[in-house]
Amino acid sequence: MADTSEGGDTFLHHPTTSDKPIDVSTLLDVNIGDKAEIEYYFDEMRRRQVSIVLLQGEDVLLLPRLKVGTRCPFWRSEEEQCSSPLDSRAKCYNTGWVGGYHTAITIKIVFPPANRTSVVYEEGVRKEYKPRPWTIHTPQIHERDLLIQRSSGLRYEVLDVSQITFRGLPMHQEIELRRLTPDKESFAYQVPVIGVT
Repeated sequence: MADTSEGGDTFLHHPTTSDKPIDVSTLLDVNIGDKAEIEYYFDEMRRRQVSIVLLQGEDVLLLPRLKVGTRCPFWRSEEEQCSSPLDSRAKCYNTGWVGGYHTAITIKIVFPPANRTSVVYEEGVRKEYKPRPWTIHTPQIHERDLLIQRSSGLRYEVLDVSQITFRGLPMHQEIELRRLTPDKESFAYQVPVIGVT
């Protein structure tokens, strides 16, 4: 069983072997711990990830893409793009909704070194993959949101977000990004953001 102090705090414990039969609830408590202990594990894992992001992360502005509002009159649903994303009457910045994005939020994202790759062997087959940028579990990032690096002003579109979970609880987010270029996606560089030119 879990050991409890006078204040009611649960401590980590080590199961012992026994030849006596144990019912399921006792077995779970001995090997996994009670609810307070499990919550402690999750909080500690998240706290450590926050520490890593604060130490290694880079300041980035997150602009969540609008999903409701006033529909842009130039939006072509069948092509999923706008014929005039920077029209002065209804700037939608190629989102389909006038205004384009919500107010920017400053977050920190860990960008792994570009040349780093990890090698994994699955059933004798060598697979290489490059680690993706990641951040803590909140605020939740969605596909097609806009990210702006504060240091360089580079803008990225979020292509995919993977919520990494542990026992069903979100721990952090891994993000796949596409760099937007000022010449081809000039509308993304026209989105007004305070403090970024």
